[in-house]
Amino acid sequence: MLMAVLEQRAAPYGIIRTPWKQWVQQAMAANYHVAILRLAPQYLSLFNETAANQWFYTVQGMPYGWHNVRRVAPPRSLARARATDPSFS
Repeated sequence: MLMAVLEQRAAPYGIIRTPWKQWVQQAMAANYHVAILRLAPQYLSLFNETAANQWFYTVQGMPYGWHNVRRVAPPRSLARARATDPSFS
């Protein structure tokens, strides 16, 4: 939600990386309701920060939309999570 508003207001276009403190200030000024939740340990262990950053750089500056979601192929760890946790969808 915040990113969509930033797209219209900020000089950078599309998907951007905003410093955390700036993002919080903008979210509060826009009166957003935000929940920050920790990943469950079994999913946190599957998260690959390097891969997430690499993906971000492939979509940085692009417009928002489903076409960017297509760029994400399910990682092997996602398949492993589905296989090991029946509640995972």
